[in-house]
Amino acid sequence: MSARPEGERLARIEALLETHVNQSRESRVESHAFEAWVRTELKMMNDKIDANHRQFEAVKNKGAGMLLGMAAAGGAAGAGVLKIAQSFFQGG
Repeated sequence: MSARPEGERLARIEALLETHVNQSRESRVESHAFEAWVRTELKMMNDKIDANHRQFEAVKNKGAGMLLGMAAAGGAAGAGVLKIAQSFFQGG
């Protein structure tokens, strides 16, 4: 086993520690950048979901109005047909 002088061993340990610290720092920077990207993507998706929900509510309300309008028109047409049928059977 070769014995290294104490100064060489300490320099080697210091270099390894410095490399580890730099890699940890780079990893944190990459992690923060990824987290920022994820937050941005989630916000965009949430905005799209909100817009779709508003569109759905508008269509739902419009659909309900159309359904009520069709029911009223159908009721009026039904009443007209009933009146014609009554006059036809009563007159004959």
